[in-house]
Amino acid sequence: MTAAAPIRPTVRWLAPEQIDGYGKVTTQADVWAFGITALELFTRKPPHHDIPDTRKVILRILNGPPTRPTDQSTCSRLTDDWWELCSLCWKDESSRPPISNIVSRIESAMNPAPRSDFFWFVSYVVRLVRRFGQ
Repeated sequence: MTAAAPIRPTVRWLAPEQIDGYGKVTTQADVWAFGITALELFTRKPPHHDIPDTRKVILRILNGPPTRPTDQSTCSRLTDDWWELCSLCWKDESSRPPISNIVSRIESAMNPAPRSDFFWFVSYVVRLVRRFGQ
């Protein structure tokens, strides 16, 4: 029997302070990762997919939050409201909202909208965050 490999953080989803803090896990870092994951859902590509070198990915993360992708790369699904929500997740560590505020914003945005498959999926993610994130 062999020992399991140590769990290592996935660099592309790390918050800048985790790079400087040797991967320290915090709720603020989770909020950053949530914003990155939401962006990934819109683009259908991993974060910083265009940067193959891990060292360059780290430098890009330390350089600031992602830039807004084109409408073409998101099939025009990334609205201004969703971009603003993602951007809130990428503020400085002490300025990021708690995940409960993010969930509330998503729920408010979804209430007047029709329930498409995409919104059903987001609603499912919100339920998971509520269930496991508290």
